[in-house]
Amino acid sequence: MKIVVITAPGGAGDFMARYVAERLGTRTGKTVLVENRPGAGGNIASALVARAPNDGMTLLLTSNSHTINPQIFSKAGYDAFKDFTPVVQLTRGPVVLAVGPGSQASTLREFVEASKLNAANGSYATYGIGGAAHLVGEMLSTASGAKLQHVAYRGAAPALNDAVAGQVPAVLVSLAAASAFIKSGQLRPLAVSSATRWPGAASIPTIAESGWKEVVYDIWIGLVAPAGTPAEVVSQLNRDIAEIVKTPEARESFARQGMEPVGGSPAEFDAYLRSESATVGQVIKANRISAD
Repeated sequence: MKIVVITAPGGAGDFMARYVAERLGTRTGKTVLVENRPGAGGNIASALVARAPNDGMTLLLTSNSHTINPQIFSKAGYDAFKDFTPVVQLTRGPVVLAVGPGSQASTLREFVEASKLNAANGSYATYGIGGAAHLVGEMLSTASGAKLQHVAYRGAAPALNDAVAGQVPAVLVSLAAASAFIKSGQLRPLAVSSATRWPGAASIPTIAESGWKEVVYDIWIGLVAPAGTPAEVVSQLNRDIAEIVKTPEARESFARQGMEPVGGSPAEFDAYLRSESATVGQVIKANRISAD
């Protein structure tokens, strides 16, 4: 059995895939391999699994790009709903907006107001065009009327480094990616994108409570199978994997990645994906976001 991952080794997605693969192998008696196929924002891995046999032996570990990419690439190589069957949502976690030494803002509202006085004060770095963090930035820009300026980097690490160095006032990345810089005091967190304050980071307010309640958006990680995978196979995979991610050990391990386990049924994951696709579609259309 194989889990194809849309990202390179070392990130949160890779960690989740290996965590699930090891324990799924123990539960089922199968050898479960992890294959990293990064590239094109997740399109390479997604297109590969879309064409794989629908026997339940190949799964795709994907994230927000699953529903975003078909809407920002003219040739993503797959359809998020026609080509896949949802299996289970593994985790969710927030995006954090943090500022470096170049910003005087101590709250999100101060950051927004400073950007209205001078657009340069509202520049924010993310790990790429059309990523979850970019969409949060566009949501906040629209909600606040601040016209925040997006600066796209090729990955979270260079975006974080430039924010720490003061080359850009702020950065929007996953809370997990920014946590070491926040703990060291190199970055000052202003708000997270989750609906409520995040466990383990309760001192950081949400964007919603900072004044823009419509700006709520999570980074998620989940597993999907090729379309046409038999329902009984999907159901069994869902039961096995949902039980794995709901253990106390999983909760503790995922918390270190800035995420919390979700689980739930395939139908619940499908409903979540469709709702999220509609939400991001509105943001993408309104802001004319394209990765071509």
